[in-house]
Amino acid sequence: MWSGPRTVSTALMRAWENRPDTVVTDEPLYAFYLARTGLDHPGRDDVLRSQPADWQVVARSLTSGPLPAGRAISYQKHMTHHLLPEVDRAALAPLRHAFLIRDPAELLASYARVRATPTLDDLGLWQQSEIFDTFDERNRNLIVNVVGRLTHRDEAAVSPFDSAVQGGDAVWEGLRLYQGRIFRLGEHLARLRRSAAALAFTQVPGDAEITEQISRTLRANGMTDGVHIRLTLTRGVKLTSGMDPRLNQSGPTLIVLAEFKDPVYDQSGLALITSSVRRPPPDVLDPKIHHNNLLGSILAKVEANIAGADDAVMLDGRGFVAETNATHLFLVCSGVLGTPATVACPEGITRAAVLELAAADGLPCVAGDHSLTEFYAADEVFVTGTMGGLAAVIRLDGRVIGNGAPGPVTRRLTDLYAGLTATSGTPVA
Repeated sequence: MWSGPRTVSTALMRAWENRPDTVVTDEPLYAFYLARTGLDHPGRDDVLRSQPADWQVVARSLTSGPLPAGRAISYQKHMTHHLLPEVDRAALAPLRHAFLIRDPAELLASYARVRATPTLDDLGLWQQSEIFDTFDERNRNLIVNVVGRLTHRDEAAVSPFDSAVQGGDAVWEGLRLYQGRIFRLGEHLARLRRSAAALAFTQVPGDAEITEQISRTLRANGMTDGVHIRLTLTRGVKLTSGMDPRLNQSGPTLIVLAEFKDPVYDQSGLALITSSVRRPPPDVLDPKIHHNNLLGSILAKVEANIAGADDAVMLDGRGFVAETNATHLFLVCSGVLGTPATVACPEGITRAAVLELAAADGLPCVAGDHSLTEFYAADEVFVTGTMGGLAAVIRLDGRVIGNGAPGPVTRRLTDLYAGLTATSGTPVA
């Protein structure tokens, strides 16, 4: 339960506390918040003694482990301003989130009785908005499209004999819907088709059929904007378990998963670390194949999570920067834009759009080998991707990039990209 001050949050928590099947936790992130901010709240020392100050320890205790004997429900009362930006929201995603929101005018009038000049941080209003957007309830009742069958997301089924389950034998695309139009749908479907051809898929639906299934899914969910679509094409269902593609005789499986999802990265800037996991070269697993085997990226993301970073930079086999676990990378040095060549990373659709925008804006760009040292010393660094758009990197391996804030080139390209997505795309909804 997320709430700000001057609500009935304590009374509500006490009501839950009186249930014999419920265990209650009162503001479990309070010690972390006090330790991180250094604020001198009443009872500060008692709070710090009674709770762990490491948010990762708190998150693990809240989302895992058995409940006390006879208890079936864990009720957690959280203050919104305790969820500082460094807390990985994904760590709390397994919980069911509810929101106790009071009219801001009433909240301000009530809080002003105890503090003369309350700030937005004191009231927790902007944090409440951010948390609400992060744990949006809109996606709970979405319809998923699996092989032309529209099904509630909780009831959608993929066969255990499907190639994606058997061996990650599938290709995928991430799409974004802006005002009823999918940005660069043609380019995404072309990459999907190239990847499927490289994996020797014998049957691939035509672009018109895939587009129609996307449209059906969007119409079923009433979606027109602010949507991310995960499009997956597997080799299909096998006759029996095994790696041999000749066991696939029923045609491919097409999955359309659409979610209301805003760009996932903090626009104030990201902190990255460098992963020990390398991107493989083309003679091991060609990055030009946009495949579902994402274990390398997942292992790199695990390292980033442990380090408290947003994402992880991944190097190629020679030690040059390839990409992050989820996005492409750009750097700006003395007015020149640079990006790693696609030797050990996919040919990104958003990456290509940024390169085109830069060229049209007169910004020179060099694609080639770039070392970590070049990124450390860059004036600006930013990432690109369908899921998150453009986002500045302000810290890499503990080094502050530039002045520690999004730079002018990043802001300019972000604006140009927003204009491009607002005025182009394939109508589907």
